[in-house]
Amino acid sequence: EQVYSALRQHTNCQWFFVMYPQEAFALRALEKKYGLSPAKIVPLCGLCGELPQLLAELTIYPAINHLADLQIWQDHAQQLGRQLPAILQV
Repeated sequence: EQVYSALRQHTNCQWFFVMYPQEAFALRALEKKYGLSPAKIVPLCGLCGELPQLLAELTIYPAINHLADLQIWQDHAQQLGRQLPAILQV
């Protein structure tokens, strides 16, 4: 918590890579706690079984690791009628 808030308040770091979506959710909560603007947060495991609605709502960019995640993410974007950002992990 202290490292994240210090990086956000005292540097221009805007991209954060975490392993799991739950960690991304925790960082979003810290942003609210400290009144910080949203950073770009990427869970490297992709969707990891999380609902795409939650990631999209919190503007979390999943790393797309396999075609199943890509299809789920694209389907959700189509339901919303807009593009959803993601990161391709090769």
